[in-house]
Amino acid sequence: MTSAASIYQRLAQPWKHGAYEDMRNIVCDDALDLSDKKLCGVDFRGAYFKAPVIFSRAQFQGVSWFEGAVFEGDVYLDHAQFDNDARFEHCHFKKNVHANSAEFRGVASFNHALFDGTCDLSHVVSYGNFALENTRFSQKVSFDAAEFMGGLWCDHCDLTNPASFSESQVHGRLWLRDARHTNQPLGAEAFNLAFGYIYM
Repeated sequence: MTSAASIYQRLAQPWKHGAYEDMRNIVCDDALDLSDKKLCGVDFRGAYFKAPVIFSRAQFQGVSWFEGAVFEGDVYLDHAQFDNDARFEHCHFKKNVHANSAEFRGVASFNHALFDGTCDLSHVVSYGNFALENTRFSQKVSFDAAEFMGGLWCDHCDLTNPASFSESQVHGRLWLRDARHTNQPLGAEAFNLAFGYIYM
């Protein structure tokens, strides 16, 4: 088991280009509160978080790898800033995800992720590609006022419950092939504005 305090101690190191803390497959039993912190690069692939994870207003200065991580509690990414790629492929979010106004300056990949609870992606800004290939949202999700500057990839994305896209904008490629919304095809009309190529 790895304590929340020891995780912060390691991630509080000054960021160096290309460097990251190897925290693959750790198990964290207690709540991890890194809100308002500046964090160096980290590899959390395969990590298991048994309590809430709070990254509100945190700045991830380096790479942020979470592939295959499991989150038992709520995850707070509201107003978090990812200066490089944020990789959440194959993650399992068992409770609610709060990512209101999160900013992704690189690629934001949630491919093959499972969201068992609600997910708030309202006011998200993504400068790189925002990827939701084979991603499953089991509960309500909000994309209200989100801006996808580098495009939005939704191949085989499954939005089981009604999703909200009010005032959302996609700048760049919008890929919706085989995407489902409440068991119906997800169409470009769901988005407020789409400026680039649309693939249905």
